[in-house]
Amino acid sequence: MDKPRCVLISGAGVAGLTAALWLGRGGVQVTVVEKARDRRLGGYVVALAHQAHRDAESLGIMPAVRARGAGITRSRYLNASGRVLLKLEYERLFKGIDIIQITRDDLVEALYESAQHVADIRFEETIESLNQDTSGVDVTFASGDHGRYDVVIGADGQNSHTRDLAFSSDDVDRLHLGLMCAAFRSPNVLRLENMFEKHLERQRYMVAHSMRQDDMGVIFIWQRDNPDVPPPSKRATVLRDAFRNSSVAAAKALDHCPEDGNFYMDPAMMITMNKWKRGRIGLIGDAAHTLTLFSGRGAAAAFADAGYLARALIDHPTDRAFDMFEAERLSHLHSIQVATKGAVKWYVPRTPVRHFIRDSAMAVLPNRFFEAYFQRKYSTV
Repeated sequence: MDKPRCVLISGAGVAGLTAALWLGRGGVQVTVVEKARDRRLGGYVVALAHQAHRDAESLGIMPAVRARGAGITRSRYLNASGRVLLKLEYERLFKGIDIIQITRDDLVEALYESAQHVADIRFEETIESLNQDTSGVDVTFASGDHGRYDVVIGADGQNSHTRDLAFSSDDVDRLHLGLMCAAFRSPNVLRLENMFEKHLERQRYMVAHSMRQDDMGVIFIWQRDNPDVPPPSKRATVLRDAFRNSSVAAAKALDHCPEDGNFYMDPAMMITMNKWKRGRIGLIGDAAHTLTLFSGRGAAAAFADAGYLARALIDHPTDRAFDMFEAERLSHLHSIQVATKGAVKWYVPRTPVRHFIRDSAMAVLPNRFFEAYFQRKYSTV
């Protein structure tokens, strides 16, 4: 296979726009299709660390990222009664680590501002079918348009349609972690300033963080063995039922839950694959390896994936580029998934014993224990 000259990317999120920016600047003709009407917005904070941070510098988008930075400088963890178990200062927590925190929608906006100049980005468009041969991939779109591309990259998230079209069900291991996640923006009713706050309970917890626009981002996580996502008309009710008799902070945030159900809600699902390519079609980000938000590294991993694969495609023939990408990233991301699965039982303990151990550890262990943990966690992505 020759070096690709024409690439189609499915998905205009972090992974897709990052790949488009690298490839477009490398002289490749890039088309991005996204089924949503516009950029997908989700207010939770993500971290660009290690390789992702360096890639943002190399792409020249770091000034835009810094201008939109979340500005969070500290975090605290509270138990069900509101007692503070742990306080962490980010200056110490991330000492010596290249890291910046930004909301996902602000990161997507920063990427889009640059990518739109080097790629054809089409919203309200999806791939209908893929048919590849030795020299390219014929694509039919939902709109009825057709195109032929040297390479197709699926960057369309946990529920990747590209993955469903190009890979068999035997290629994909789907593990539901028994949890549901919801997120939305609300007024800053908790009056958080440069703060990331976790309200911990057994079988559920809420995260709240301040935002640049004097809003507040909130994430709710709770035990739910059924992975089916409720329809929008029922989401607010399902969320309120899950956090009935919860903390005062959760109740204040839920007062601003969008009644129309127009907010993020998805099961905590881990997607694991032993190969991310099939011929001229490849996957990156959550489409290839969903890390879940419990890893704290999903956006950084997607960013690094996109950069590595794009640079390989610019410099090497297609088959060699895909092989290099898998050799560099696959085993490393599998190890993060294994660690995340082990940690989830402590994030959302199902038993009173685990709940007691988690809260007690946070209350009595010295801060340097947690600082060392986060140093290890964010030193590789």
